[in-house]
Amino acid sequence: MGRREDLVEAALCVLSEGGLKKLTHRAVDAAASLPSGSTANIFRTRDSLVRAVLEEMEIRDWSLFQEFLGAEAVSGVLGVDEMTQVLAEAIMRMASSTQAPVTRVRLTLTLVHADEVRGGHVRLIRALTGVLESAGVASPADRAVQLAAFIDGTLLHALTVSAKPLERSALAAAIGALLG
Repeated sequence: MGRREDLVEAALCVLSEGGLKKLTHRAVDAAASLPSGSTANIFRTRDSLVRAVLEEMEIRDWSLFQEFLGAEAVSGVLGVDEMTQVLAEAIMRMASSTQAPVTRVRLTLTLVHADEVRGGHVRLIRALTGVLESAGVASPADRAVQLAAFIDGTLLHALTVSAKPLERSALAAAIGALLG
């Protein structure tokens, strides 16, 4: 990993542990174990640092999306039942203890930097639409929007207020009902 990538990774750690208020160049320098001023040399402003984090979040989300849905879904090999299982598993992974801090950062940045996140959301909806269409789901564009809202709402609830862990079978049933 290069210096820029190290700093973005450190910024993700700072955000996941302390939220947006704790995201400073100095905090990222400390998290990356680099001399003071290192972050400012690459990311002149806090906004440029936040944009780099947002870009990394989208890359990670796409990687997760492709890992779970893969070529089978895009080529139409997965049916609706299989897709509900795959999507339920993806949600479980995003809420897992290893991925939850990154998911929290994504949800926080989505609320605070909605304009910057909008392009990635549009790309996600487009990809989901294609996958749902290949699986034979009726009204795939509408269902893609509903599915994205379901995923974000489920993750927000699971990572903030719910004392109960997510259940894969319940998620799959809800996704199945949503996809009709």
